[in-house]
Amino acid sequence: MDCSGCRRVLEGASETLAKSPLALLTILVSIATVFLFLEHKNRWTIFRYLPAVLWIYLIPVLLRRLSLLPAQSPIYGVLKDVVLPSVIVLLILPVNVFLIARTLKRALPVMLLASFSVAVAGLLSYLLVRHWLGEGSWKIFGTLAGSWIGGTGNMAAVAKALEVNTQSDEFGLAVLADNFWGYLVWLPILIGSNSFCDRFNSWLHIGTGDVERSLTSAADGDRHSPRTIEARHLVYLTFIGLSVVGISKVAVVSLPEFPPVLTSSTWSVLIVTTFGVLLSFTPLRTLPGAQRIGMALLYVFVASMGAQASPPALREGLAFMMGAGIWLLLHGAMCVIAALVFRIDLHLAVVASAANIGGVASAPVVAAAHRQGLVPISLLMALLGYTIANYLAVAMAYSCSWLGG
Repeated sequence: MDCSGCRRVLEGASETLAKSPLALLTILVSIATVFLFLEHKNRWTIFRYLPAVLWIYLIPVLLRRLSLLPAQSPIYGVLKDVVLPSVIVLLILPVNVFLIARTLKRALPVMLLASFSVAVAGLLSYLLVRHWLGEGSWKIFGTLAGSWIGGTGNMAAVAKALEVNTQSDEFGLAVLADNFWGYLVWLPILIGSNSFCDRFNSWLHIGTGDVERSLTSAADGDRHSPRTIEARHLVYLTFIGLSVVGISKVAVVSLPEFPPVLTSSTWSVLIVTTFGVLLSFTPLRTLPGAQRIGMALLYVFVASMGAQASPPALREGLAFMMGAGIWLLLHGAMCVIAALVFRIDLHLAVVASAANIGGVASAPVVAAAHRQGLVPISLLMALLGYTIANYLAVAMAYSCSWLGG
């Protein structure tokens, strides 16, 4: 069969999937299943540097490039408009804000400083490289900020809030920068900074014993939550997620829009995020399985983003990647300066940076490499990042738009 015949076969397969949302959804779920299984079962070294979520995004990109997956499908709209907002609620719901405020003590300001430093460093790096970037690049910086303050779910949520086209070359660059600078460069630096942190703390005469003891006790601060996930819990969580999505869709109709700052998409994400935070103050927070369900759905959504994306082009790529590198360099410098000025345990500042840049999957790894007692707090920090990332990233994006002209 010649090349034209192969292309016709591939295009025919893509059209068939476009007309069969169930088949397309099955393929997306299958991709997520395979790489999550490989990451868990084999524990290959490659997954330490290129995590499963990156492959879950890139494989659909490749299949789309080969015309094996359609660029348009009703299932994409369902995942974006219904599943993604539900994911936001489910990821935020278990966050015990009271526990964080009570147990973090010195760590809470450190985490907030780290999160704000990500936003400020992102703004500064954008101003440095904006002349080499295209119009609307501030939205992509905001999208990347969502990931580097919270996680992949926040990245997707902020992209929706800023009305970023997930099929664009620039969005592909944001994903590339997230994984290259975040996982391949920054996290190894954080893991290897242990000896430097010891010398820094010794120079400032900062002890870590009291901090570690108080933070270790925080791991058991929520013993009352039921751990066994039952069928009724899944029904409850499904109802909560869909109800919040429905309320947000009704609410945005009557809310004023002030483009480009406040659009219906921005309102929708902010409303869903706020509902998630408010519900975390109620007994609903103790429902088990919320984050597990949220992460499972998130992986499927990430696969759908890859299926809609085009491979990143070289145009503007160098400037964007350079800007992302400068971004992390400035963030790291700000964390060290904050530790110097406020006499903060640098191990704690490093873990806070990992909780922002790497999220809940990477923060415990960095924490364990520094101080075992910091592992529980790294998880709480990462959960806090999930909670505030949407607000901070959207604010940073519009600041880039205003200050960048």
